[in-house]
Amino acid sequence: LALMFQSFYIVAFTYVLWFWLLTRYPAAGLSSFAFLSPVFGVLCGAVLLGEPLTIRIFLALGLIAAGLIIVNRPSRKQVPA
Repeated sequence: LALMFQSFYIVAFTYVLWFWLLTRYPAAGLSSFAFLSPVFGVLCGAVLLGEPLTIRIFLALGLIAAGLIIVNRPSRKQVPA
């Protein structure tokens, strides 16, 4: 069952989705979203395996979200002096 999940979902769906996204958006913008894989891993572990979600985990997930917001915010145009 795990091999089928890896074969169909991971390979057939997510890789195709990733390369489709690369045709639509710049790679530099998408690369930061690779840091979301631990977030989905933690959330799937809680939902599917019943693992506990503690305040420390939520703080860590918040730090990941803050980092993504900082990295992906639009750059400010500098006014010439």
